[in-house]
Amino acid sequence: MKKKSILRLVPVGFTLMEIIVVLVIVGILATLGIANFTRTRGYSLDREAAANLRLIQAAERVYQQENGFYFPRNAQTGTLVDINNFLKLNLSAGGNWGYNVDGTTGCSDARRAGQNWKLDIGTDNPVSGTCF
Repeated sequence: MKKKSILRLVPVGFTLMEIIVVLVIVGILATLGIANFTRTRGYSLDREAAANLRLIQAAERVYQQENGFYFPRNAQTGTLVDINNFLKLNLSAGGNWGYNVDGTTGCSDARRAGQNWKLDIGTDNPVSGTCF
């Protein structure tokens, strides 16, 4: 006696509706992840600027002890190249921030699109804003 094959009555695979629901859930999770990543990246860039401004401030104090005046002298404005050369630092020119030092006020600032930080001589914590 030969056995006849029985056709499967159980559906195989996923329905279109199940696939759409999964895609919607994945999309929502990706949106939440990207928003969190953007916020965390901005926070880390701000911390980078604060650390570099403190480094510039410390280098200015050393420069003042060696030369008797703060860098740059008088009303000059120090650019990143000048900061690296005169203060003996190695801040990246292609980095996320642009740095300036004001010789008249002793203020240094960090700038990037949408955000500015400044640090005055004699203060410990950078605040939002520019020196100029």
